[in-house]
Amino acid sequence: MKIVNESFYGFNRQSFASHKGKIALGVLFTLAAAAMEALADVIPKPLMADTQMSPANPLLIVFIIYIVNGAIFTPFTTKSKPLSKFPIKPLYLLTVLGVVEVLSTIFFLYGLKDTTAVNASILGNSEIVFGIIIAMIVLGERIKRKEVLPFLLIGIGAILIPVGADISEYGFMTNFVVGDIMILMSGLFLGIVMTMYKRMGDEFDSKRIIQYTSFIGAAVAMTGILIMGMPFELDPAHLPVILITGVIGVGIPVFFVLIALRYIGAVRTIMVFSTTTVFGVLFSNILLGEEISFANIGAIAMVIAGTYILRDRLARD
Repeated sequence: MKIVNESFYGFNRQSFASHKGKIALGVLFTLAAAAMEALADVIPKPLMADTQMSPANPLLIVFIIYIVNGAIFTPFTTKSKPLSKFPIKPLYLLTVLGVVEVLSTIFFLYGLKDTTAVNASILGNSEIVFGIIIAMIVLGERIKRKEVLPFLLIGIGAILIPVGADISEYGFMTNFVVGDIMILMSGLFLGIVMTMYKRMGDEFDSKRIIQYTSFIGAAVAMTGILIMGMPFELDPAHLPVILITGVIGVGIPVFFVLIALRYIGAVRTIMVFSTTTVFGVLFSNILLGEEISFANIGAIAMVIAGTYILRDRLARD
């Protein structure tokens, strides 16, 4: 009996330690994904500044980011189902997904060019608001009474406070406010992407989605460059930052989040990943020297509080 009990308790201790290890690993992967995505949203800003001898063209940055990301993920798709074996409708939807996703990135970079990186980090949470609204309109989902307050908290913190602060400080329709609107458009497109993912189901694996949509995004960016007659010029000194942005900002965070989902589940992953805003604001302050105002802190607190209360719905979405 003593041997049985010792074995039982030893098993429990091992299981508990293993469980704690998985939680720690899941949190670590999610924090790494949040930090990388936040860093990738901050470091391109100086490249596009008018103070540069040769400011980087946002469309050219997008093209390089997406073509590199597509090339990186191509070797990982060798065991994926070939695109030729998919019906035309899923491929059409995947192509549209790639176009919408790259439009989100383009609007974000043009917005980042004009507004502050701090504001861009906070306004990026608008995708949650737009995603829920679009799901209500397109998918017929309904927001519950208990979800109204957190929804409003995220909306006020992610949209009204940062945009209102810029209008109050710089005036209406200045470059800063136009940049804010561009970031909100990016959030709207991301909300559409979220809805499309739900409609597509599990027809494509994540590696194939990232590879295909990356090449579609590169094609869209190149088409924009050619149509607008933009010069295909880039300061070689900017290339390392752009490559880092592409590697850590698009594909790797997605994989880290997928790993975290297996270890800690959707609710915890959503909560930990909401620290992306905090990382973005901190990186903006440390790397770019941007000031963090009390309004910024209040906006972040409202977004995190709203995300926490709304965590079950976000995990379900």
